[in-house]
Amino acid sequence: MKYEVARAKLRGIALGIKLVRGCYMDEERELAKKHNYPDPINKNIDETAKCFTRNFVFFNENRGESFEILAATHNEKSVGWIQEYMKLYPEEVRKTIIFG
Repeated sequence: MKYEVARAKLRGIALGIKLVRGCYMDEERELAKKHNYPDPINKNIDETAKCFTRNFVFFNENRGESFEILAATHNEKSVGWIQEYMKLYPEEVRKTIIFG
């Protein structure tokens, strides 16, 4: 994600990120096992929440002119946290956050 943010800023292009929390965990674990690479899934639900939050903050704080985030989570705590966090930002930033 850091690479994509830097590249979009450098080129002055729009960037949209779909930040997914805890989806496709079983499928990803099976693929890792099948193709013999390390399991990419967090060890537990707390680590998943921390990772989602950390990446949301990174993307939001490093946004360019035309950046949008699709926050894909069904977790009420994550949705509530995003809503509270975004109150710190002006409307033009808040309207670039979409829930899905």
